[in-house]
Amino acid sequence: MSAAVISRSPSDWTNTVVINKGSVAGIRKNMPVMSGSGLVGRIVEVNKTNSKVEMISTNSSTANRFAAEVVRTSGKAVNGVITGYNKARGELVLGQIATNQTIKKR
Repeated sequence: MSAAVISRSPSDWTNTVVINKGSVAGIRKNMPVMSGSGLVGRIVEVNKTNSKVEMISTNSSTANRFAAEVVRTSGKAVNGVITGYNKARGELVLGQIATNQTIKKR
């Protein structure tokens, strides 16, 4: 289902957005939110006609975290948790990595 962002606060840019779909359209709490690039967040609050989306890039310490998997060039998967967003570098931060192996950026 398609939805449009109707509100995004400049002071909370990487944490939440409000979309124009709610319970009337079948939206439920904890549903994933996708864009053309992939997962961008999850629904955290639902009203009749709109919903609040917690972004995957949130820096909120109270946020539920997203599990992530990185597949190394060897084909071996490394699991971790997205723990925040580095605004200066424009990158998600992967923490709680379940390996002592080095992961290289491609």
